[in-house]
Amino acid sequence: MRIVIVTRKTSYEKIIEELHTDTAARFDLKMKGSSIDVYIAEHDVYKNSVELIRRSIPSSISVAQVERDELFRFTFFDTDLIIACGPDGLLINLAQYITVQKVITVNPDPTRVSGVLMLFKPEEISKLVTKEEYVCHELTLAKAVVNDDSKKVVYALGDIFFGRVDQSSAFYNIKFGGDGVDHISSGVIITTGAGSTGWFSSIKGMIGRLSSGVQIQAPSLESKSLHFITRELFAPQNGKFEYGVINQLPLVIRSSMPTGGIVFSDGMTDKGLPLLAGDVVVVSQAERTLSLVRK
Repeated sequence: MRIVIVTRKTSYEKIIEELHTDTAARFDLKMKGSSIDVYIAEHDVYKNSVELIRRSIPSSISVAQVERDELFRFTFFDTDLIIACGPDGLLINLAQYITVQKVITVNPDPTRVSGVLMLFKPEEISKLVTKEEYVCHELTLAKAVVNDDSKKVVYALGDIFFGRVDQSSAFYNIKFGGDGVDHISSGVIITTGAGSTGWFSSIKGMIGRLSSGVQIQAPSLESKSLHFITRELFAPQNGKFEYGVINQLPLVIRSSMPTGGIVFSDGMTDKGLPLLAGDVVVVSQAERTLSLVRK
């Protein structure tokens, strides 16, 4: 077995990347009426948490460490045990690159990180890494396939967005277990249980209740269902396909946009698939799940 620790850059490191030196960063922030001290404090807590995780792993176990920005070039083995240390978004990004591996999530700084998917404290890792068996949450992933093309697929542990690149008015036909209807909206969000506290929750909070009077529900963490919601639907037809729960039947969306359409997952617009008029996107549950070690 190999343990792979997945980390992310701190805000302090990102600031230094932009301004090159600590001195320059201090001066820049001071001129803006701010201070670098808060970023250094967050940086130190995070680095100490990662170091504690590394020290908790017996020397007999092989260890690798990879930063989020390098995940696309890192090779995971099926037998790897992964420890992700950071905010919820780190796990969401990681899900794009793994298949059958088990993942332990660590909240490095509960006073600053309020995520719901990072389940363990750094000091709890020593008891976890030597276990022979793990009980896991099996988290559902969503997938969107364009034109039934196996090379045009996006997966999401969090959510999928269908709409326009600039998120202005999108034109499309939406079908869910029956005849399709034409929509004009700011796009469609499809969420998993793991993603339900993110973008979907924000829209749910703004809408609260549909034009039809139906209360919007969010899926639970381990729900096998996907929930979709339409943003700012223009002239809804009695709420038809404004919100729905995907179980057996997929959600089918046909683009009516000559240019500028897109479907992307988990906020990664750079990895999204462009859509033209007539392109068909089918959204359903993915064949694989993510194995999140239970608390």
